[in-house]
Amino acid sequence: MKGDCETISRLMEEKVRLEQRSVMLDRLLFEVSRKFPCETRFDTALRYIREAEARANETGQAQSAVPNSMLSGTSAG
Repeated sequence: MKGDCETISRLMEEKVRLEQRSVMLDRLLFEVSRKFPCETRFDTALRYIREAEARANETGQAQSAVPNSMLSGTSAG
């Protein structure tokens, strides 16, 4: 019974974490006010990010590519 309660608790925590990430992704996608034809909002957002990263790399303005929080598997927000 104790194992079941621990499993349920872990699953509930994971559900909350996934819901938070979903909200973050929605916020990011809806910053795309105008998607391009034949692209989803996700595709347009991804293209914007890649283009901005490429420009930053060309001008030497890029910082760390992967925040420390991403390396450890935790989220800062």
